[in-house]
Amino acid sequence: MSSSKRAATPFQKSHALDFTLEVVSTDSRGDVSVRCLFCLYEGRQVVQHATSWTEYQMLSVDQKKQYFDGRIKATKTLHHHFDLDKDMYEFSFSADIVEVIIGDLFFRDDEQLEDTDDDGEQNPADAARKELIKKKNEKKNAMKLFCKEEEVSVYTTTIKDVVRFDLAMDFVGIGLSFRQTTEAMQKAKTRTKTAKLTGLNDSIVGQYTRVLVAVALQQIAVILDDESVWAMSLAGDDSTHRGQSFFDLCVRACYRGELMNLHLAAIPMFDRHLAVNIFNLIVKFMDVCITSGVPS
Repeated sequence: MSSSKRAATPFQKSHALDFTLEVVSTDSRGDVSVRCLFCLYEGRQVVQHATSWTEYQMLSVDQKKQYFDGRIKATKTLHHHFDLDKDMYEFSFSADIVEVIIGDLFFRDDEQLEDTDDDGEQNPADAARKELIKKKNEKKNAMKLFCKEEEVSVYTTTIKDVVRFDLAMDFVGIGLSFRQTTEAMQKAKTRTKTAKLTGLNDSIVGQYTRVLVAVALQQIAVILDDESVWAMSLAGDDSTHRGQSFFDLCVRACYRGELMNLHLAAIPMFDRHLAVNIFNLIVKFMDVCITSGVPS
């Protein structure tokens, strides 16, 4: 009778070239562990393996020996490190931070700073109506990433494109405008061949920026709400950028034994620069920062 068990075939050196394998280790019994060179250099993409394998089989022995020469391992490419499908950011915010500051005070008319040219030929009433509709739509789009939770005074935001979010905010952080950031992201996508950077526009960059500002303000609110903070000092100054006035507000407080100097915000000023208007602006802003604390 023939045995039902198949005889074990030891690994042959020719197998490495025939099947694009690399020996990783050999144990005390002589058993060999190998890995696929296509997986090593191209990643675990079955479709791409099938194409490469068909091409590889048509090569001569000498060509097969040189097939992977000069190639970079997949784990050492940007594509590997940008593979973050399962990663996401989840943020929670006090309702007042989102509704009072982000949705009203802080970014209310920032898009209007860029496109203020008037050719003088448009009817004033029509222009005012179009501007009102534009502002309404801009605000709705700007707040798109903030989702109100039911039965609690909390907003949440989920960022699924983590790499795109981080890189876009890096560009904004070094002073690029929303439009410049969009162009820089497109260049980065083209240069690195990273599909995860696709689909960004200046509107989305604005949404991301609002989220990041809300994150910072929520963290500051938590600090100011801590029981160790019993007093603080404020410092303010105003400036003008492209015809728009801003009030720059900073706070100094002792948090758990450490003196902290925090830049709160450059708040847009849409009223006349009267002392009472500036006072009311600061009070409205600080009321939110001091009472928001941990979202609940």
